[in-house]
Amino acid sequence: MDDLLVVPDDDALRRWVSPTPDGDPRHIDASDATAAAWYGVVWGRLGRGDRAFAWWDGCDDPALQPWLLGERGRIVRELGLHTIARGYDEGGLVDATDLTDVVLLRLSLAADAVGEGNESGARRSLGTASSILDELDVDDRVRRQRLRRRWIEVEIALLAGGQPGADGLPAQGGREPTFPADYDAGTDFHRAKGLLFAGIAREDEGLLRQASALAPPALRWAAELARLDSGSEDAAGKAVEAWAQIVPPPAVATAVATTATAQRLRRLAGR
Repeated sequence: MDDLLVVPDDDALRRWVSPTPDGDPRHIDASDATAAAWYGVVWGRLGRGDRAFAWWDGCDDPALQPWLLGERGRIVRELGLHTIARGYDEGGLVDATDLTDVVLLRLSLAADAVGEGNESGARRSLGTASSILDELDVDDRVRRQRLRRRWIEVEIALLAGGQPGADGLPAQGGREPTFPADYDAGTDFHRAKGLLFAGIAREDEGLLRQASALAPPALRWAAELARLDSGSEDAAGKAVEAWAQIVPPPAVATAVATTATAQRLRRLAGR
């Protein structure tokens, strides 16, 4: 285990740790536990689920566990294991008292349901999360959940067979994309994910290309697959290359290898 407890380098920490005010109990410098929590988040962004889970396994602050269960769910969901992710998210809700954590987990359950093809379940979870989210005082954590809500709305529209609207998503603005104000509360991960959903909703390959350029490894392969689906032939090799950087948490590595995404990427690699 100790060989997995590597602290991310300073550049990675600056780029992938979400904005948190000084003195906030979830600031990276607030305690050893919050530092471990954020180290895991950063490794998750970098595609190293093994290192992320190792840091969270040693995080002993009970108040952080609902959030970290949601983060565990996010990693396995991004790898295509939606039912396993749902188990983490449901487990987090059991002890969640922080309402922003509750929203995070309810939105995650909506995303899990999308991956399971359960449109009605996704809409129920989204509705429950939204009813709480709209009543919260707005801070950066809340603003990041508003971003996630918009992305999940896009996913549900796609699941239902419709063309999602692009309101509230980034747009191409001259040479650089423009972002709605809530993206100021996020990192390049949030901006890359917003560009990914905007590229899909707007059917704009340029936005997808920008998403891939900005994305960390955990998201880059998905942006390249979206580019491939939009007709960009050079995206196949880039998707395979990005996926090769991903190291799943050991407990789910075998399951990840059987997912539709992993099988598709093996075919693209000619294996």
